[in-house]
Amino acid sequence: MEFLFKNIAVETKKKYLNQINVTHKTYDRGQTIVNEGNICNSIYFINSGLVVAKNIYQDGHESIIKILSNNDSFGEALIFSNNREYKANFICEKKTSISIINYDDIFHLISLDTKISLNLLNKISNNLVRLNDHIKVLNKKTVKSKICTFLYLRYLENKQSTFTILYNKTELALFLNTERPTLSKEISLLVKDNIISNMGNTYTIINFKEIEKNI
Repeated sequence: MEFLFKNIAVETKKKYLNQINVTHKTYDRGQTIVNEGNICNSIYFINSGLVVAKNIYQDGHESIIKILSNNDSFGEALIFSNNREYKANFICEKKTSISIINYDDIFHLISLDTKISLNLLNKISNNLVRLNDHIKVLNKKTVKSKICTFLYLRYLENKQSTFTILYNKTELALFLNTERPTLSKEISLLVKDNIISNMGNTYTIINFKEIEKNI
């Protein structure tokens, strides 16, 4: 929950935390934290681990909305919404430690310090940008274009040509709404054409001109 107390002195942070209840929970791999349709009454802060937000359809098809790791959170936008139903399942990909603050305590923190309000608004805004980026990627007509757009957006976010993403190939295929074999084939072609290099979850953009042509 570090982002919540950004630019707030350590002693002040301790004083604020003493005024609220923070619940700490540990989840094993495969455990569901919240289900689609549950009502959001708290913000969940990931201390360590990996959480996937995904939709699971009746035919067994899955799509990944986002993957969350250390210092990420979820629930911060829904908790202030008129419709507080979760639109996805949040499932642990590995053992995960989480801190939970309920609505009343979040509201109390906001009333204590405008910096906390601004930090929360900043987080919500950044999440909206990520969501818009995802929509932009999904709107691309070809798998190659989806991959190039996804990688270029990650480059802009990381400010360097070599970066590591949280998604493995199966998860990336679900995130891009395509089949794993098709994704692997297109990535292999991009590597073969010396447009990118790829080792596991690490990617390097080599030919920016070709990447931009396919966005």
